[in-house]
Amino acid sequence: MYCPKCGRILVDKDGKLSCEKGKMELSVHFQQKLKEQYPIEEPRATVEVGADISKLYCPGCGQILRRDHACPHCGKKLSQYLLYHLIEFHPHLTEDGSSWI
Repeated sequence: MYCPKCGRILVDKDGKLSCEKGKMELSVHFQQKLKEQYPIEEPRATVEVGADISKLYCPGCGQILRRDHACPHCGKKLSQYLLYHLIEFHPHLTEDGSSWI
């Protein structure tokens, strides 16, 4: 699974997914909901990664999401529920580590 905020592969530490670069650990509830919506990882095409406040990434394949939060590669859409929890409860460091998004 890929980080929805920077596109990097999430690391599994004792059953909890986290983005090491952004120092963002997913809550158990959020992780469960993501896995329900994105049960199988799609092969990923090469994309630029990096925490950018104006971009979100597909948790299933790592592609940059369109403005409607749908993935141009796999077609899955980040639900409003997941989007809310991602923004409100999962802070992520920017690429340079200077601020949280």
